[in-house]
Formats: sequence, structure tokens, C-alpha cells
Amino acid sequence: MLESLKLGRLSAGLQQSSNIEEWLKHDLCPFDFSRLAVLSINTRTPTSVLAWSRMASALQTIEALDLFPDSTVVDLSLLPNLLFLRIRVNWSGTLGATINTLSTITSSSHIRQIDIPIYISTLRNDYCSQFDSKITSLPLSHLLKVGLEVDIGVYGACILRFPRLRSSDMLLCTSRYPDWFERQIRRRKPLD
Repeated sequence: MLESLKLGRLSAGLQQSSNIEEWLKHDLCPFDFSRLAVLSINTRTPTSVLAWSRMASALQTIEALDLFPDSTVVDLSLLPNLLFLRIRVNWSGTLGATINTLSTITSSSHIRQIDIPIYISTLRNDYCSQFDSKITSLPLSHLLKVGLEVDIGVYGACILRFPRLRSSDMLLCTSRYPDWFERQIRRRKPLD
């Protein structure tokens, strides 16, 4: 049984299989997704992964989701046990899919932390304002922190772009290393 799955871009120089989606959806695929807890969907993998019939049971068990919404809105209300969300924003493109995906979070959500990778070179103030407003308006009673995944040297400049989150003392500087996916796996398997 798979407990974690990372789909998307492979290391530099490696080719990504164009039929990985077909293989994972195939009846002969040896993986059981019924205990999947950590899922990462990279930019080259469509968010339709969550709509696969084989993933239906995993929607109840996913605790940590790393997501880069494409043009499709991902309904986060379908993940009742989601605790940790990493949502990548196209800061130099459109923000609509991300905002619409966040809009699917309901008051029954158990999300404790939302992490947002920040690349200062592509950060747009108008997007930061929309994102700041959206996150603070979500009906999240369990949300403890919003992590800005950014180098510590530019964290001070970044938090100024999220005044609502900053004033509610919800911002946190999170490291890029080890990566989010690895941190979630370690969180689930503490050292003995």
C-alpha cells in the first residue's frame, strides 16, 4: 500500500514517462491507494489525478497535499482529513485557479498549515493582496500558520506584502530544504 506519492517532474536529465497516468490508472497497477497520506502533484502532472477512480479511497486518507493548480479547480472539500496544504502560485501568470481552489475549503476543514513557495523575482503585489485577503477570509478554525517558503534573507520583505496574515501573527518562514514532501513523510514517521 502506498502511503506517499510524488507525481511530476523528475530530476534534471531524466525523461518523464508520458504514460505514467495511464499506468497508475490501469487495473493491473500494483499499487493500492487506500492508505495514501502524502500526495505531491507537480506542474507537469494534471490535477485530474484526484478524479481518478482508483484515487477515490485516498481522498479520505490524504493528510498532506502539494498542489500547483492548473486551469482546473481542485475541490479541497473532498479531502476531509487534509491537514497540510502546499499550494504553488503562478505569481507571474494567473491567480484564478489558485483562488478558486482555495474557495472550495469549507468550515469543516482540518487544515493546520498552508505553505506557499515564494520566488521574489516573480512576486506581484496585486496577487499578494488577493492571496492575503483570500487566506484570511477562509473558514479555517484549525489553521495555525501560513508558511512562506522563502530564503530567510528576503522573508522580512515578503511579509510586508501579506499585511492581514502578518497582523494576525499567522506567518511563518519555512525552508525549502528538506523539501516539503520529505518533511511530510518525516512528520508521519517520527524517529524512534
